[in-house]
Amino acid sequence: MDIIALILFGFLLLGFILAFRGRHKNGFERLMQANKDVAPLFKERSAKIKYDALFASFKNNPSALKVLENLQIDFLEKKISIDDYNEKLDEMTARNG
Repeated sequence: MDIIALILFGFLLLGFILAFRGRHKNGFERLMQANKDVAPLFKERSAKIKYDALFASFKNNPSALKVLENLQIDFLEKKISIDDYNEKLDEMTARNG
C-alpha cells in the first residue's frame, strides 16, 4: 500500500514539474519576443555620454552644435538607428579632438 502511495505521489510531482516547466518556457519566450526591438541599453548610455561631451565642447561653435542637435533629433524620432547614431557621434568626436 505504501509503494502505491509513493508512486502516485511521484506521478503527481512529475505532473507539477512538467506543468511549471511549460509555463516557465512560454513566459520566457514571450519576454524575449517583447524585448526583441529594444535598443541595447549600453549603446544608448554610451551615446548619451558621447552626446553630452560633444555638446559641452561645441558650446562655442554654433554650426557644429546645430549639426549635433539635428543628429540627436533624428535619433530620438527614430529616423536613424542606435548604431548609426553612435557611428556619427564617433566621427564628430574624431573630427573635434
